Amino acid sequence: MALSGAVADRTFGPRVRLLGGGAAHNHPAHDIYALSAGWERFRERMFAQAGCEPGGLDFVELYDDYPVMAYIQLEGLGLAERGQAARLIRDNNCTVAGTLPINTGGGQLSAGQCGASGGTLGLYEAVMQLRGEAGLR
Repeated sequence: MALSGAVADRTFGPRVRLLGGGAAHNHPAHDIYALSAGWERFRERMFAQAGCEPGGLDFVELYDDYPVMAYIQLEGLGLAERGQAARLIRDNNCTVAGTLPINTGGGQLSAGQCGASGGTLGLYEAVMQLRGEAGLR
């Protein structure tokens, strides 16, 4: 998903507008290795809707139900070539103070897998970051 920066609103506080998105579940079907997160199906459309490219992201909130899925999603989003996500992590500071913050609230690996609502954990964290309400994280 791609979000715009916060805009001041004196009644409700800063607002964030969702500019693009998409979802894929269990993609590809019947792939016992699950080395794709489905982003390839809609990432070009999502980035076009948002008016940005993978290299223009300020931070990334991933669905990290398992540690390896963060790597697979970084590749699926086009942030790293297939098989190169580990290099992306090594070459960037992925903490909240770094050049490419990833899962700034700790992701599901920190909070636990929350079933069907798991995809909204990243959306919530992104909104909190953009509104300036995420505290030290």
